[in-house]
Amino acid sequence: MGTRQALGCLAVAICLCTNAVVAAGQGNPKISARDQLVITVFGVKQFSNKYPVAADGSLEFPELGRIPAAGLTARELGDVITRKLKDLDIVRSPQVTVELEQTPNKRITVNGSVRTPGLVAYAGELTLLDALVRSGGRLPEADDEVLIHRAVALQASAAQTEKSPIVVNARELENGALDRNVVLQDGDVVLVRKAMPVTITGFVKSVGSYTIESGMTVQQALALAGGIADRGSSKRIEITRRVDGKLVTLKQVKETDVVKPGDIIKVGPRIM
Repeated sequence: MGTRQALGCLAVAICLCTNAVVAAGQGNPKISARDQLVITVFGVKQFSNKYPVAADGSLEFPELGRIPAAGLTARELGDVITRKLKDLDIVRSPQVTVELEQTPNKRITVNGSVRTPGLVAYAGELTLLDALVRSGGRLPEADDEVLIHRAVALQASAAQTEKSPIVVNARELENGALDRNVVLQDGDVVLVRKAMPVTITGFVKSVGSYTIESGMTVQQALALAGGIADRGSSKRIEITRRVDGKLVTLKQVKETDVVKPGDIIKVGPRIM
């Protein structure tokens, strides 16, 4: 099993484990935009109804106006409504229940180097890691940087400045850096690009372009090309790399140096 496949399996395991803990222990998902809520105020029929959560995360409630709901649990929102009805003397002793309907009425799109690209329908919240797992995980040739295009930016008019995509290092996320686990929004487009190949030339056994995995060293990359040829020298390795839009050549490269996508590795000959 390759490094990327192992990371993919780890990500699946993390996601399944997390979901199991939530289902068994908490059972209190957070309300998010476009969710459907069933709110019951006992004894007050005109307040008991189904309420949609708007795109801004709020809902319109009779006599109370707009109430922020996103980020709260159903119980927390029930407590907010109860307190407002009581404080404003609208209902003397209100008893409020809120139920979150987990209907998959929101969608994001995952495109690019994943096993099953396409639409992902969900309810409540969906994180980037969840979306990648539902899409079968990243392919071995995928780039580490994943782009998230916000729906708001995609719908911007020509007169507006298009917002830059959110960039997340998926490898770090799969390795447990959950602070990078962005919560997606309805309509987001996740793009997993294919990593640029590395070109290996000079005195190696098999010159060509090769797909590398993140963190690969020069030695590991050269192994893909069959290793250094008899006339080649490990002391005369150069890398041509694009830095800030300009090509630069790195001299005296060590075999332990890390390779980057798009690098051109050249192995020079032995002098004697």
